[in-house]
Amino acid sequence: MSVTIVIAALALCLGLLFATPRTSGDENQPGFKGLLVRIHVGWDTLRRSARLLARVTGLCATITVLYGGRMHIAFAALGHDVPLAGCVLIGTLVSLSMFISITPAGLGIREAAIVFSSMALGVAPEISLLAGALDRAATMLFLLAVGPLSMAFIARDCATFEQAEKEEAEATGSAAQTGPGQA
Repeated sequence: MSVTIVIAALALCLGLLFATPRTSGDENQPGFKGLLVRIHVGWDTLRRSARLLARVTGLCATITVLYGGRMHIAFAALGHDVPLAGCVLIGTLVSLSMFISITPAGLGIREAAIVFSSMALGVAPEISLLAGALDRAATMLFLLAVGPLSMAFIARDCATFEQAEKEEAEATGSAAQTGPGQA
């Protein structure tokens, strides 16, 4: 039954992706209408580029499998053997829970998705909640450690990019001042 629902939802999403008409709205329009236009433009871009669609699908599948691996490690750390395929199912449902993320960072929604999907696998709610909390804590520690390093790389790259733009503008400005035929 649940597999049928997942397949139906996937078919509906693919139908929406490939059946939407081309858009001609203003993407810079403020408010909800502008948001809908930007979403529609994004779908249209995906629909026209099979290669981009394949890359995005592959990236989402990879992220889901990696999340399943993290949950498998979290359950193993708590001394419970949950099959990797079950953990990937948990990852899929957690990914889908982002659509109902009504709290900052999906706090509570993500854990509820973990608990309910784990219960379908026969794992006690207390264990699955602990595994979800352990995974969130490990993720936060990783982000706190790697985040500043990433920001340093981004700041360096932005400074390099700004310098290159400035040099290009100066070169273009000096070429425009000398005029054609003058060197």
